[in-house]
Amino acid sequence: MPHHHTWLSKPTRQPTKSPPSTAIVGPSDWRCSRCAKLLGVRGRGKLHICVHGHDYTVSFPVEAVCRGCGCFNRTDIDQAR
Repeated sequence: MPHHHTWLSKPTRQPTKSPPSTAIVGPSDWRCSRCAKLLGVRGRGKLHICVHGHDYTVSFPVEAVCRGCGCFNRTDIDQAR
């Protein structure tokens, strides 16, 4: 008796990405001026940044290059108020 294989094919789904939400943007968020990617969160005169799983709290002024689009960004304590 011949051995028959039954191949069950599952429908393949492409992962869906949620569109960036601007509804959650707060006044303490520091976002890229070009693509609006979250760069840090202001609080108590400092800026909290999370990069590659490491958390940093830094003083102002702060300069950063956006990991999303490469745009240069700068924020100062005056912008945090």
